[in-house]
Amino acid sequence: MADLPPDRLNTPPPFTNVGFDVFRLWTIRTRKLQGGTANSKRWGLVFTCLNCRAIHIEILETMDTSSFICALRRFFAIRGPLSVLRCDRGTNFVGRKSELDEAMKGMDHREIEKYVIEQKCEWIFNPHASIIILGAENCYY
Repeated sequence: MADLPPDRLNTPPPFTNVGFDVFRLWTIRTRKLQGGTANSKRWGLVFTCLNCRAIHIEILETMDTSSFICALRRFFAIRGPLSVLRCDRGTNFVGRKSELDEAMKGMDHREIEKYVIEQKCEWIFNPHASIIILGAENCYY
């Protein structure tokens, strides 16, 4: 088994080294109409501290770039600056609903990376099939 990355072994303040993942598509009732109800889709975005295993959950209104950046901004505003932000390469969406796969295609990953770099945070994509590196947030849902 490979060694853990160095940012997983030291003890900085909570939410300095963070992993995140998008999970679960919910259909919720947003308002009541005369003839019935209006439904909307929402996704969860879980941020996990890679050192102390604390979690922070944000809601994504849509699966597009602007909604994701807004969720990152809310997270940065509440938890403060990060040094490392880790995520997988989207393999967690394989085998899930086709709507989730279709929504991920519409996200502009370059624009998201640009925002993260502006925040002086290092964005790291984990290698494929590396559950040992980013298994923390996958075990919460």
